[in-house]
Amino acid sequence: MDKLTYLAELAEGLARWVPERERQDILRYYAEYFEEAGPDREAQVVAELGDPWALSCRLAVEGGYVTQREAESWTPPRRKKWPWVLAGTLVCVAVVGMSVAYASAQIGRLVGRFVGQEAEQTAVVEAVDNAQFGTAYEHDPVGSDSGAVYQEDEGNKAAGEGFWSQEDGCLNAFSGIDAEISFGGITVTAGSDYSLSITRVGDLGGYELKWKIEDGRLKIQDARPGGFQMNLNGLVGEHSLNVSITVPDHVRLEKADIKTSLGDIFLSELTVEKKLNAKTNLGDVEVYGVSAQELEAKSDLGEVECYDSRVVKELTLDSHMGDVTLGLEELFEGLEIELETNLGQVEATLGCSEQECGYELKCSLGKVRVNGTGRGDKAEQKGSYPYQLEAKSDLGDVNIDFQ
Repeated sequence: MDKLTYLAELAEGLARWVPERERQDILRYYAEYFEEAGPDREAQVVAELGDPWALSCRLAVEGGYVTQREAESWTPPRRKKWPWVLAGTLVCVAVVGMSVAYASAQIGRLVGRFVGQEAEQTAVVEAVDNAQFGTAYEHDPVGSDSGAVYQEDEGNKAAGEGFWSQEDGCLNAFSGIDAEISFGGITVTAGSDYSLSITRVGDLGGYELKWKIEDGRLKIQDARPGGFQMNLNGLVGEHSLNVSITVPDHVRLEKADIKTSLGDIFLSELTVEKKLNAKTNLGDVEVYGVSAQELEAKSDLGEVECYDSRVVKELTLDSHMGDVTLGLEELFEGLEIELETNLGQVEATLGCSEQECGYELKCSLGKVRVNGTGRGDKAEQKGSYPYQLEAKSDLGDVNIDFQ
């Protein structure tokens, strides 16, 4: 693990509990620690500091932001071994005897997409851009008149693309994010500047990403047609690709559209003027402390969670086979909430009274509970209320707690 990967994982761990200002102070301290040690001692510093997730939990506990018990109960999203999750899911599908027509189609589509040849080992890529040299470097020669010293990503060059990067820099300002990739986790958090880091581990069969800033939007996508392909035997072992993006904490993005076919999505402390959309086929979606007019988070086979966010108009959390969890303290009048899962449970804690919320809650095989009281398989309260909630699960329970 290199310095940027370590700091990105530490930032993601801290983002769950530690406020932005304190988090930036912590990250600045450890970044300076790496700098003082120098590149030659980078691996030694990583070994000395230990696991970044464990460090983030320990710092959060020591700072009084979370209890030891809460910290120990948290499993970081990147620690999940998706091949085993997929295998377990297939077993559950067979045992439960659910509506397999849809689930089989989803799983078959996903697995089929990722079957292919294994290719040669690829190295770690760290792609960053420098704000003083423009937005997208397409076919710009090394050592051009701009004064920038560019380093070309050979993977993108082989794919016929002209995306350039300069190490140790920051991205130009952008007003939106448009990321759609076949493989990899995507993390977007508030930070001190605009930045992008792309890292990969293991044999990804030559799979690469390309990126640029165009029309004020940061765009990230597969470098080659066909996306990610890998022999299923190659999934055994550690294989990962992670995209980490930071946006200054004072910036309001216009829109953000973030999608990955195989990987987790983690969003924290973002402000989006219009719609924030996060979608993964095989992975979890976790959202913390974001602000948006509309928020839509979906996963086909993973869990979807949202906490401490400020959504003005519409909030949608949807998972076909995982749990859906919502913790919302502040609600805006007129907010419409939709929570849905086929196989998992719906858990929601809302910062309003039951008398303020119109709702329709239902299950096919599970139970509905409101403030801990069983309501059978259906409960509703219709009429004109400041907030509207619709929650349903086919095989799991629906538990709603009003404060």
